[in-house]
Amino acid sequence: MASIGLIHTTRDTSVASSSTSFVEVDESAALTSGKTYYVVCHALIEGSNSDQLFEWQLVDRTNSDTTLTGSHMILEPAQGTVTQSYYFVGKFTAGSGGGGLAFEQKSASGYVVKTRYLSMMLMEMSELESSDYFFETSTSSTVLTTSFQDFAVARPTTTASDKWLVFAFIDVDVNNVSH
Repeated sequence: MASIGLIHTTRDTSVASSSTSFVEVDESAALTSGKTYYVVCHALIEGSNSDQLFEWQLVDRTNSDTTLTGSHMILEPAQGTVTQSYYFVGKFTAGSGGGGLAFEQKSASGYVVKTRYLSMMLMEMSELESSDYFFETSTSSTVLTTSFQDFAVARPTTTASDKWLVFAFIDVDVNNVSH
């Protein structure tokens, strides 16, 4: 029977720093070169001061510390020390550099940046048939309206008896300064 390889990394103790360079919060177990990993990451984050910039990202240690596309987040909190969420869903192929997937944070001007909680789930599905799973993403910006809209659409071939486990993520800009 085919199986899904799973690496789950959690940190439930706060990691605070004031460095203006990226600081590692946590790193997953080592990844296998050439394998494709599907990532679901959630973190509770905060910056200590409004009107300052704070940053978080996922970095692939196996590929020369490459930041995963779409994982970089810049936050200018409306109010300091208020916890907000970081989410990322994506995929990448591990290189030969060794190591795992790391979650990093960075401060602006020495203010305190904090990750209160982190969960990274990496799934490696090479034992499954390609028809057993699918991945779809869209990075286009769309202005929301009062009507429902399609963003990323996936239409796998299915039958009525199929059962699916679905992970979905949307990033919404609620920055009222830009309006």
